[in-house]
Amino acid sequence: VTVTAGLASGSGTTVTTGQTASVTVNVNGGSTISVGAISPATPSVGQVVTFPLTYTTDATSGSPIQSVTVDFGDGSSATKYPSKPSSVTHLYTAVGSYAMRATETDALGDTSSASVSVIVAAKPQPTVSILAPTTTPTTGTDVTFTVSVTPAIGTVIQDVTVDFGDSNGVKTDLGPETGTGIALHHVYQASRTYSVVLTATDSNGAVGIATTIVFVQTATPLGVTLNASGTTAGSNTIETF
Repeated sequence: VTVTAGLASGSGTTVTTGQTASVTVNVNGGSTISVGAISPATPSVGQVVTFPLTYTTDATSGSPIQSVTVDFGDGSSATKYPSKPSSVTHLYTAVGSYAMRATETDALGDTSSASVSVIVAAKPQPTVSILAPTTTPTTGTDVTFTVSVTPAIGTVIQDVTVDFGDSNGVKTDLGPETGTGIALHHVYQASRTYSVVLTATDSNGAVGIATTIVFVQTATPLGVTLNASGTTAGSNTIETF
C-alpha cells in the first residue's frame, strides 16, 4: 500500500512532493492436518485404535497450531487436544463403520480438517469345545469329558468355567486353562439327562461357549448268588431257609 502527499499551488493545481510511505500486509499461509493409517488396520470391539496425525505449516507466513479437535464418529463427545499431538486413540464399543474427523486450529483461528473411515468388527471369540464320553455313563461312576480351549489371536485366556448341570448353576472354575485334549472328570449321583456348558473368557472380554449333552443311567444292581444246604437232626423238618 503506497500513500503520496502533495501541496496545492495558487492556481489550484496539485504539486506532488514525491514523499511516499508503505505498509506490508501478510496473509496467513495456514497449515494442514492429515490422518495416517490406523492401527490395528481391522479393529474389533473393545480394541484401542490409534490414529497417527501429521501437520504442515508455511515456514514464512504460517500461524502456529494451537489445538486439535477430534470427532471419532461414534456419538461420543469431540475431544480437544492442546498443541499438535502426534497421534490420538479411541476405543469403539459397538460394531459399525465410523468416520473419524480431526480439525486443527491455529493462532489466528484458521482451521484445517482431515478424516478417515474406521470399520469395527465384532470381538474374535476363543475357540472352545467339550465332548461327552461315547458310552452312556451310570450313576456313581467317573465321567470323563474332553475339552479344548484356544484363544483368539492377540488375546490370552483369563478364565474357564464348566457347569456340569447338576449343581443348580454352580460352576467349576478351571482358571486360565488352554490347550487341547484336556480331561475333565465328574461323578453324577442321579440318572437323567444333563446339559454341560463350558465357558472361556479372554483378555479382550470376548466369551466362547460350548455345550454337550450326557445321558446318565441308573447303575445296574450287583447280582448275588447264594448256595446253601442243610440237614435235619433226627425227625425234625426244616421249615424255612
